[in-house]
Amino acid sequence: MTNRPWGTRRTALTRTAFIAAPLCMLAYGVIRLSDPDHGPGLTWTSGHIALIAGALLFAAIFLGLLRLSKPTTSAARLSIQAATLLGLVGVVAVTAQGVMTSLSDSAPTTGPGWTGSSRAFRATRA
Repeated sequence: MTNRPWGTRRTALTRTAFIAAPLCMLAYGVIRLSDPDHGPGLTWTSGHIALIAGALLFAAIFLGLLRLSKPTTSAARLSIQAATLLGLVGVVAVTAQGVMTSLSDSAPTTGPGWTGSSRAFRATRA
């Protein structure tokens, strides 16, 4: 491995993220659409792992775009920072949703701890 300065590594991560983040989101969509059960299981979990990875890579993109921006006025600087903040809030929300949804497979489907997982929902609709 070459000994590159930290700034170059961040740039390489951002460049990689520009390709990998949309591919992870595409993988999530393909996995979810190919799942005949549309519920907890291996396909469900792997799809949500792709979703979480894509969201986290988008965080790298947002931060990389913030570093690349060269605002000349305080209003431009404020709007760029606000857009980055909103993007990062979205990343946190999507990541939290992905984690909670991927963990729903281990949730009980009856009893006092029941959370209404899709497996139980499908059973009541059948």
